[in-house]
Amino acid sequence: EIASCLVGSEMCIRDSPSMGLDIVGAVATTEKVNVLRLHEVMKETIPDQILDVTRVLVTAQPQLAYELVQQLATWYPELVVQMVIDIGRILPELRSEMMRLVVKIVPDSAIKVEQYYAKILTEEREAMRPADR
Repeated sequence: EIASCLVGSEMCIRDSPSMGLDIVGAVATTEKVNVLRLHEVMKETIPDQILDVTRVLVTAQPQLAYELVQQLATWYPELVVQMVIDIGRILPELRSEMMRLVVKIVPDSAIKVEQYYAKILTEEREAMRPADR
């Protein structure tokens, strides 16, 4: 129901993308909201911002990351690698789950994601104080 109401707010979301994304994130944390359906509605409403929408939804509901990225892959498979990289940067605890998803959906890109994650891990390790390593 809430997701359907957001379609009526299409102009607001398009006119103020950051406010629209904030609204989407807030709605996604509301109990009883079907976040996958909200994702679909937002794809129809603001398809040019689907990466941002997916990122906001994953941040709001990390336990749905796999399903949200899988859904994104059905619409825009060419965006999966970028989304997985973004999620791994924002939510490091989801890196292995996102890697499994890439191997399943776009196996040819798995090496690219693996190399990026390795680079991030190296940078994180180098940023640590020697005593914390």
